[in-house]
Amino acid sequence: MQLAITSPRLRRPVGRRLVAALIGVGLCLASAAAITPPRAEAALAYGPYTCKSGYVWREAFYGDKVCVTPADRDAVRSENANAWWRTSNTGNPRWCLSGYVWREARPTDYVCVPPASRDRERSNNGAAVQRLEDASQTPQGAVYARFPYTQTGYYVYASGSGLSPYGKASFWQVTTTSSRWAPQVIGSRYADGNGYIADGYVAHLPCNRYATAPTAIVVLDERSGTVTTAGSTWAIRHCG
Repeated sequence: MQLAITSPRLRRPVGRRLVAALIGVGLCLASAAAITPPRAEAALAYGPYTCKSGYVWREAFYGDKVCVTPADRDAVRSENANAWWRTSNTGNPRWCLSGYVWREARPTDYVCVPPASRDRERSNNGAAVQRLEDASQTPQGAVYARFPYTQTGYYVYASGSGLSPYGKASFWQVTTTSSRWAPQVIGSRYADGNGYIADGYVAHLPCNRYATAPTAIVVLDERSGTVTTAGSTWAIRHCG
């Protein structure tokens, strides 16, 4: 008979296969949901180190993406071009002639410049987080944060490596509610001679039940201006 497929005997196995297939699809969707990032970030025009409008990459050395004013980048290019006649022929690294100092845009930046230029780049390094379009999109660095919490808020502890020896690492919070807040500095730690910080306290932050995305903690190496992410957490919404 052409309609034999509609008999209960034949319908039952087909139904079981269908149910099994639907369960399989459901499990796949659940698995996909489990690994989906908590929020989809808008693509930045020039990658994670895209500068805010009005700023450009400094380019004091290869890979330098600290955001500075165009005038400061021009000054850096001029300093690089004129470094040779401001440098003595002695020392390793070579010393600067009288009236000049190492620029120190990073610890190994030995371009000789007037003292005011070194002060300028220290200031630029210290402002690096605030000049990024979205600091929370910077890549994970070698410093990691953890987030124990209590009824009154949560703690930030951090440890890791890859920092400038004896340098200051400042920690910044990036919170999103109805809009993304400007980064806020929450604490700092100092690295040892190997660029390492042991696990320790950074800050205690109050809850914010209006957060619409995980709060990101970013780290600024103030001796090099390097910005990386230390981690993110929903713990900020734990309000007792």
